[in-house]
Amino acid sequence: CLGCLAEIDVSYLCERCGYPMCDEECADSPQHFQECQILRRGPRPDFSDCSSHALAYHCILPLRALLCQDPQITSLLLQFMDHREQREGGEYWRTSKSTVVDFLRNSCNFLQFSQDELHRIIGILEVNSFELHSYGNAGYRGVFGVGSLLSHSCRANAKILFGKEPPFSSYLLATTDIPAGHEITTTYTDPLQSTVRRRPTLAKGWFFNCTCPRCLDPSELGTHLGTVYCTKCPDGCQVLRGQDILGRCS
Repeated sequence: CLGCLAEIDVSYLCERCGYPMCDEECADSPQHFQECQILRRGPRPDFSDCSSHALAYHCILPLRALLCQDPQITSLLLQFMDHREQREGGEYWRTSKSTVVDFLRNSCNFLQFSQDELHRIIGILEVNSFELHSYGNAGYRGVFGVGSLLSHSCRANAKILFGKEPPFSSYLLATTDIPAGHEITTTYTDPLQSTVRRRPTLAKGWFFNCTCPRCLDPSELGTHLGTVYCTKCPDGCQVLRGQDILGRCS
């Protein structure tokens, strides 16, 4: 529901824009009013096909960010990087151009912002949003000021938790003792994945090559998550990442 964020079916649709809502009260809520004035100008989304549900929501978060009237929130949001050069021409660039940029500007006649401004806000949200909860091809995403500012580390000292119900508050918890003056970090990936899986995920989703101590250490700081054990050697020798398995075990 675009009014209260509750999980709902499609039995009730907003009479103006055609998006699913809990009821008339949520359809008339302040949270939905501004965006509804824009969305109602375009074609009504088709929610009879489950495969197209998620596409209809691609424009919602960027539109809400652009319509935000809190200058502090807007100022903070625009400080984040959008990585346009790395994103341009990629798979989601093409998807978002169709479902967000072209839809809002051409179908909804939302010309208050340029194409470049729309692409920038899409990039900021794509790179800095958190996926709070996922349900197959749908779920909840949001930007949290403090959480989105935290740097990544494959050996993070803190963890971000999110509430399971609206308004989805975020909590930052230390996972180890943090000395005064040390940077608080979190992880953008699953820390139980090996380096050969983490680094490509970071490069694809956040556009940087991680060079933290864990990524640079073939043994991954002694955890050996990416180490191969030879089953043919009498002592079951370890072959670390980057070593020649044939030369080591011949």
